[in-house]
Amino acid sequence: MKEKTVKVAVIQATPRMFDTPGTIKKACELIEKAAGNGVKLMLFPEAFIGGYPKGMHLGVRVGIRTPEGRKDFRRYYENAICIPGPETDALAARAARCDLVFSQPLFSYGACNTASLRPLLGGRLVTFSAPNFEAYFPDVLNVPGGGAEERFPPPLEWHSRVIVQCRAAGLPLEEVTEVYVNHVLFRAPAVRRALERTWEKYARREQDVALGTLDMARREYAREALFYTWNHPGERMLASLFAGMLRVLGLTITREAAMREIRNGPWSFGFNSWPIITRYHDLFVFPGREWFRVGGKRVSIEDAAAGYYTYYDFHPHVFAAALKRMAEKTA
Repeated sequence: MKEKTVKVAVIQATPRMFDTPGTIKKACELIEKAAGNGVKLMLFPEAFIGGYPKGMHLGVRVGIRTPEGRKDFRRYYENAICIPGPETDALAARAARCDLVFSQPLFSYGACNTASLRPLLGGRLVTFSAPNFEAYFPDVLNVPGGGAEERFPPPLEWHSRVIVQCRAAGLPLEEVTEVYVNHVLFRAPAVRRALERTWEKYARREQDVALGTLDMARREYAREALFYTWNHPGERMLASLFAGMLRVLGLTITREAAMREIRNGPWSFGFNSWPIITRYHDLFVFPGREWFRVGGKRVSIEDAAAGYYTYYDFHPHVFAAALKRMAEKTA
């Protein structure tokens, strides 16, 4: 078999912090430079536009928020982009000149929407799966963040219906774990209903997707935990998508080799993870996990609940939003 070589660029560059127009200009310049050097596939750092605030403590210490940190947080907040907006329009215009664009299905990004890009790119647009899996994590709540008034983040970016219920009932922290692992949400009838919702949403999200994962999920979801959190796929699913993208480029790699690449890469520290409680059903045959992982470290349910309790103490408006969201889901 004749070998095929594809030049790939990993962009190791920093954004222009607190300068979104400058960052967009820099991104387009880097794309032009790489394309001029024969690069066929480029990978930018996560959150390149806006800047990933790793290393910025924003003046936050336990019980303290400095005036300088508040100013930095406001600058960071004010340099976030609106979607859709001129920034996504600029990126879409540049993408239209590419030989190939990989994209998750996008619906609220203006000119970057899949429906907008497809007429411009035709077969050059390759969409890939953006899977969610509620059934492993039926207690997860999506709640709007604290906004500019947020003093510090919660342990993870999602919230737990069980922990919110415990906090609302005034339950002591030492009793939360027992309530959590025995909750009705993790009993067979509730998990079956969550599975039905999961497959329905999964199929809807994969309509007209070139590189999907639904078939794989249906085959393997019960044998192995395929997700770290409801919207963060695990190594096996990432490897499947990785191998599929390489096939589009005319390259081949086994899923096992792709798994090794992922395990030895920047993911090797371990993603943040949410508990998967399997005590009261046999719908999943893999061992459950009765703990969180935060920042690469395993955290007990009680300790995670302590973090959420403290967060709600300082952000009552988020707690109120969580209660409202729970009432909407119950209605």
